[in-house]
Parts: sequence; C-alpha cells; structure tokens
Amino acid sequence: MSSDHQEVVIRLEEVGKEYPRYATRKELLRHLLFPFRFKENSFTALSPLSLEIHKGECVGIMGVNGSGKSTMLQIIAGTLYPTSGRVFLNGRVASLLELGSWIDASDTGRQNIYTAGYSRGMKKSEIESHIDGIIEFAEIGDFIDQPVCTYSTGMVMRLAFATCIYLEADILLLDEVFAVGDFHFAQKCIAFLREYIKDKTVLLVSHDANIISMLCSRAILLDKSKLIADGHPRQITERYMELCYAEKQEVNVKEEQQWTPLPADFREGGLVKSTGYLPGERSFGKGGAEILETKFVSEREGQLDQVRGGEPLRFIVKIRALKRLELPAIGFSVRTPQGINLWGDTSIPGAIPVLEEGHMMEAVFHFVLPRLENGEYTVGVAVSTGKIEDHSIQIWNHNAMKFKVNSSYPLQGALVGLPMSAIDCREIES
Repeated sequence: MSSDHQEVVIRLEEVGKEYPRYATRKELLRHLLFPFRFKENSFTALSPLSLEIHKGECVGIMGVNGSGKSTMLQIIAGTLYPTSGRVFLNGRVASLLELGSWIDASDTGRQNIYTAGYSRGMKKSEIESHIDGIIEFAEIGDFIDQPVCTYSTGMVMRLAFATCIYLEADILLLDEVFAVGDFHFAQKCIAFLREYIKDKTVLLVSHDANIISMLCSRAILLDKSKLIADGHPRQITERYMELCYAEKQEVNVKEEQQWTPLPADFREGGLVKSTGYLPGERSFGKGGAEILETKFVSEREGQLDQVRGGEPLRFIVKIRALKRLELPAIGFSVRTPQGINLWGDTSIPGAIPVLEEGHMMEAVFHFVLPRLENGEYTVGVAVSTGKIEDHSIQIWNHNAMKFKVNSSYPLQGALVGLPMSAIDCREIES
C-alpha cells in the first residue's frame, strides 16, 4: 500500500448524535424553562462509532432509510454537531449533501460560484481559474449571469455539482447525488468521478449497489444508527440487500462457509470455466425452498463445464419446496468481479400456481452468452413467492455459481460485448 493510502484524512472517534424527543408541547415547554431539572427522552440518530478514512479512498455508505447515513455525513461536513465524540479532518472539505441547498436563488450562477469559493477560503484568482470549467460542465451557457431563480431544476443541480467538484477540495462528500437529474447528467457525473477519485478522498451515500460497486474501493453499512459492517463493496451490497428484504419480511441469513476459488487450468481463447451449485455461499430468505442444482447447458452439446462467449445457452436451476409455495418463481443475476449486476431475469410467477412441500421445480433460461471481460463472475439465484410487486424471498444465494473468463481477445472499454455474426471491412470509392 502506498504512503498516500496510509495517510488518514478523516477520523471519527466514538462520534454519535442524539435528538431530544417530546411527547407533548407541555414537555417541550418544561424542558425549555427548566433544561436541567427534568430528564428528557432522546432519539439516537447515530450511535457512537469510530472510523478511519485514508487518502485516496472512495468509500460507499449504505443503509436503509433512517440508518444514520446522512447524519454521519453532516457531522463530517460540519453542518451538524455531534452529541458525543470527536471528528478529525486533514484537508479541505466539499459537500453535496442536499443538491443546491446552499445556492442563493436571488444571485446569479456566477455569484454563487464566488460565494462557494470564498466560503472555502479560496482567493478570487483561484476561483476564476475554475469558472470556465464549471460553466462548461454544468452546460448552463449564458444563463451563468442570470439569477438562479430563472433556472430549471436540472440547471440548479448541474451548477451545484459542477461547483463542488471543480473548486479545489481534498475530501468530497456526496449524498444521493445520482438519485436526481436526468440520465445524461448522472452518466456525466459518474464518468467524471471515475477520474476524480484517483487522487481525492470521496464519501458517497447511495442506495444503488451498482454505483457503489463501480466507484468505491471500500464500503460501510449502517443499520438502526449503528455501523455493522466495513469491507469490500461486493460484500456490503449483498448485506444491504438482505437488510432491505428484512424490513419487509422475516429472513434467515446463512453465512458463507468459505470462498470457493475456480481452478486456474482452463483453456485459452475466450472459454468460460464454471462451477456447479455452491450451497456453502452466503444466502438469506424465509427458508421455504432449497436450491438443488445450477448449470449451463449448450443448446447442442448438453451440460457444460466450459462455454464460449457468443454461444446460445440454457441456464437451468432446480429447486425443492420445503413448505407449500404459492406463485413460486426462480430468478438469477450475473455480476462482475466488482459486484456490478450485468443481466438477469425471473420466471413468471403463476407458471406453477402452487408447489407443494417436497415437490421440485425447474426453470430454464435460454439466452446467448455475451463476450465478457476477463475475470471471475458470479451468478446469484433466488426463489420467491407471491406477485412480483409484493413478493417474499424464500432463498437468495448471492454466489450460487461462479465462472471464470480468460479471453485472448479482451474487451476494450466495455463490460460486455455482443456476439457478432460477422464484421466486414472493405475499401470503398470516395
């Protein structure tokens, strides 16, 4: 690890936040008049936690609503004082906690940029060196000298984001910035951040597992105001998914027994080496079903241990009901080595109205395997019951199957490549 990555730029020492809670107005008035005489009830927004963030890290923060994510960022940003603990920062902080909340609608866009720069201790010449880049990124044009009250919501969002990322800062705090704005804006922000995070420290709150997996080198998980996990984004996004379903239904979590590596002696030339079903991997659910088998089957040659990108395949999943299942469905998703969901699908609930206890069910997915970048991929498999809009997870194995890609023709700048029947090139007359 480089010396840069060992340098601590954010340190939280037993930082917590509580708010007083009053049942009636009478209790509130009594506390205001006699603040030390009566004991008050309190609500814990963030339980005391300790955390270190190193220079150059992009740390994702995940958790269901109300878990304390935004509270933690506000304390780090200095807009909220902790009830307990201490915060140490080594560097200039820029925060985008509520997109555009700091902007004065009566000022022009240009005036708001200067105000933001001055609030960070920057000189006028420093701010002016970044203004052209901010205007170009925000795509505001001549509106930069018009009052912000004349801007559309999208223009305000673009101005706020561009100002935060272009005005020099060592630490960037982002809270759900990709949940707002149009698709073009979100993609532009992601592309910029991929380069930005190479030499900056970023804390990113998001509910999007793909965003966390794509941008972050580390992630933490908060639940009921407590820090419950800190590790690789892939592991954290899996546990976050479990928490999301646990809010709606009672689920049991089975910890992974061990990581099952794939053998390295596969053939060259784009072949994909796969395992069978891996029951020892981490899973969760209500326990109403068990997965018996997962396998790739060629449309021509039967069951395969090795497949090639561009081949028509069948992905087969067999399950057994451990109790009576109504409207059972089987689904799968393929994830990259970084944990990004690439594709997947679900059988139609109601194809089998009821699966009695002890009976088995099979789902067969027919598709053409795309060309994939080199690396180890996983296939998550789930069994659910009920309608799509209101379903219950009986079992979800995050890594039910694994396959490894080693291609002599690696992809360039893409996650997947579509199989081409032919690529013809010829010289033509001008």
